[in-house]
Amino acid sequence: MNIKSFLKNVCLIMFFAGLLVFSSCIQGENEITSAECSNTEIRVYESYQEQGIGFSRQLNVFASNSQSKGLPELTVTASISEYVKVIPLDERNLTYDTIPAQTIEVTIPASSDKSHIYETIFKDNSIVVAPTYSVEIIPVSCDEVITKDDEEIKAESDAFRCDESIVDITVTECEGEYTFSWEAVGNTGLAGYEYQIYGKTINLGGTSPVVFATSDLDFSQEAGVLVKDGVECGLLAISEECNNEVVTGTTGVLTINEALAAGEDLSISLTDADLNQDENTAETTTVTVTTTSNDTETVTLTETGANTGIFEGTLNTALGSAGIENNNTLEVEDDIVVTVTYTDALDATGNELIVTQTVTVANSPGTLGTLTINPTLEAGETLSITLQDADLATDGSATITVTTSLGETENVSLTEDTDGIFIGTLTTLQGSSAGTDNDGFIVIEDGVIVTVTYNDTKDDTGIAATVSENVTATGSTGPPPSSTVNVGGTDYDVSDADYSINTAPNPDEMTITITSAGMIGLDLFAQVILTSDISDAFPTGTYTFNATNQGVSNLSSGSLNDVSTTFDVTGGTVDLTDNLDGTYTIELNLTTTSGTFTGTVIEVVEQF
Repeated sequence: MNIKSFLKNVCLIMFFAGLLVFSSCIQGENEITSAECSNTEIRVYESYQEQGIGFSRQLNVFASNSQSKGLPELTVTASISEYVKVIPLDERNLTYDTIPAQTIEVTIPASSDKSHIYETIFKDNSIVVAPTYSVEIIPVSCDEVITKDDEEIKAESDAFRCDESIVDITVTECEGEYTFSWEAVGNTGLAGYEYQIYGKTINLGGTSPVVFATSDLDFSQEAGVLVKDGVECGLLAISEECNNEVVTGTTGVLTINEALAAGEDLSISLTDADLNQDENTAETTTVTVTTTSNDTETVTLTETGANTGIFEGTLNTALGSAGIENNNTLEVEDDIVVTVTYTDALDATGNELIVTQTVTVANSPGTLGTLTINPTLEAGETLSITLQDADLATDGSATITVTTSLGETENVSLTEDTDGIFIGTLTTLQGSSAGTDNDGFIVIEDGVIVTVTYNDTKDDTGIAATVSENVTATGSTGPPPSSTVNVGGTDYDVSDADYSINTAPNPDEMTITITSAGMIGLDLFAQVILTSDISDAFPTGTYTFNATNQGVSNLSSGSLNDVSTTFDVTGGTVDLTDNLDGTYTIELNLTTTSGTFTGTVIEVVEQF
């Protein structure tokens, strides 16, 4: 008898036996392979059950994530060997067929809202010679784990995978406890059923309810799994209730200045009945005040009276950009934002609430600047300027403007000497017409008004102001009808003079030559030799002599070359002033070995 005949006879016997006594007493499952991907366990197993003649056999894929909500994408490849199946034709006849080997590939897409999935990839209901399997599980991605929070876990409602809902379960979360109660649906018995949730296993065949402390539950574990005799049936939807009495309070209300300027008090009012703990006592509370310039102050508010629930307080403010924390003074300036913060421990919803109010500082008063300059001023003297303005403290410099009634303007940069005090100078020259703007000096003569101006951006009322000081030049009357010098007690009239700067051999030497009027029959011829430490330049100004390398020659008669006497200079000064009209003025006050040499010479002409 060959295998086909044998199978035919066996199948006929099983067929008729199956007609007489329908049995499904033989059933079970065999695990083929498994794999893990992140928190997901993946199993492929064969389940079988007797079906009268032959067996129903199928390959199933089950994936379950025990710690999060979400499953990766899977590819399952199953190689199934050749097998034989029986096909009944009628009550007495049947046939069979040999099914060749085959390969089945199934892709199970990723899921973001499920924690387990079940899928059949192969099934045949009448196998008499079972196949063998070779299965490969390929998780496509294992890095997409979507964690669910407590509310999602409690609201888990995947479909119940048993035949019908057999139990209603209610969970009540109140005052730090979870209470689980249940009731069978209809006449269903619950013996052997368990409910697995938050790391706990509840025997549904036992007494309802059971209570757990919230701290004893593990919310990272899968919730709502119904188990029958150790076999997982599926997820079970549950209902939630809570009859907690929510403790609520009143929400605090903060009120502060609508506008604030530096130097004004910040007024704070807080209304919160929850803080009125003792109706017979005026109580206190605190708020925090901060600024965008990083100053922080803690302010104590005092209840306006017993049992009012209204708390008030003030905080001093002062002009400044960087304050000291908790020194009871808030340092502010314009455009700084002030924030008052109150932490309400119990608001009207029963929760903690941060209450804030803000105000932006504006129109803050400053300090009116003051200017100090020379009380008198002559051409050739230095104009000294002092500015004092505390608003500019630590700025390092300040700018003022100097103008003259001749029409000249100079912008002068002052340097900070001490906090808020700035000093600087400006050179003056003799002349009757305005010099060039911003060339570093001003031209003045007798009667010219010099005005120093400072534009204060914020005075003591908080607005811009202009501060100025004036001085009228004196002692600069211009060229006299004639000039006189005195040597040894004798006055000499001088109408002309010249000076030249040597180019060689000593470019740092200047000679001033003074002659008598008319240049004929000279009564006086004098040369004053000056030395400078500035090569190739001899600026105007005052030169002081303490050496004997300058000489003054005295003539009573003769020619320019007939110098009878030379006086050595032992000290004194020479002032050289540019008249800005092509001429110069020298003022002489020299001490010589033959007496003093003093006087003023005008119309000094450059000779190069």
